[in-house]
Amino acid sequence: MSALPDAVVGRESHLNFLLAIALPLSKVLLERGYSTLLLPPVTDPTDALANLDVDGAVVIDPMDNDHLCQELQERGVQLVTVGRADGVDAQGVIDRGYGGADLTLTHLAEQGAQRILVLQTAERYTVARATERYLQDQPDLVAPGGRTVHIPVTEGASGGYRATREALESASPPDAIYAPIDAFALGAVDAVHDAGLQIPDDVMICTNFDGPRAATSQPPLTALDLHLPELAESAGHLLLECLDAPGGPPRVVQAPAPTLRPRQSTARRLGKVTP
Repeated sequence: MSALPDAVVGRESHLNFLLAIALPLSKVLLERGYSTLLLPPVTDPTDALANLDVDGAVVIDPMDNDHLCQELQERGVQLVTVGRADGVDAQGVIDRGYGGADLTLTHLAEQGAQRILVLQTAERYTVARATERYLQDQPDLVAPGGRTVHIPVTEGASGGYRATREALESASPPDAIYAPIDAFALGAVDAVHDAGLQIPDDVMICTNFDGPRAATSQPPLTALDLHLPELAESAGHLLLECLDAPGGPPRVVQAPAPTLRPRQSTARRLGKVTP
């Protein structure tokens, strides 16, 4: 398994995210006699896999032309990816659709946002590509007053802070921010506060993963319940299908639809806020 590095989501959020997927996935596979190895994000997949005997793998949110996926494919490992990536010929795919961008951006628009700043990773992870697809399919949702900024994933919260401060100091500052990565969102929160502005009255902010950092942010951030246990079970069953009957066209399964968890960070017009 692979996931976003600690620099992106932060160590505590990363652990919660991984465990929410790893435990139910392990249960599904163990019932069929397979043990599970949790592999953290690696920079050199060749070294990481050199001494591992792997039958199948679930890779979470791969990048386009992902080196780990390519190494697994060269070794003949049955591969399932959570999200679609170009240059990755997985035997199974958990299709996450727009990755939650449809819910969050529509929510911001319904709350009155007219100038939405989207903080994307510069790297082409599947979540970033899903957001791009939604923006292309709904060009009027963010334009003309909005913009998208691409931030290197290793910058984490500092990158979200920098991009937000620059946007707030522009001639057309945002009145809402969508940062799929929670580290970017927390940096945006600090930038808005340091600019002397109020959340959500001046700027609304929302993110994707409804983890500890979203819930404990000041103010708490509107986020998405990604239904990770259900997603993990789907990935496990899909991997078993690939192991039982390798070959043939790629198998595609739809991920559980995320659920919006509105909180104070977008409560400009909300009558009900999730505690």
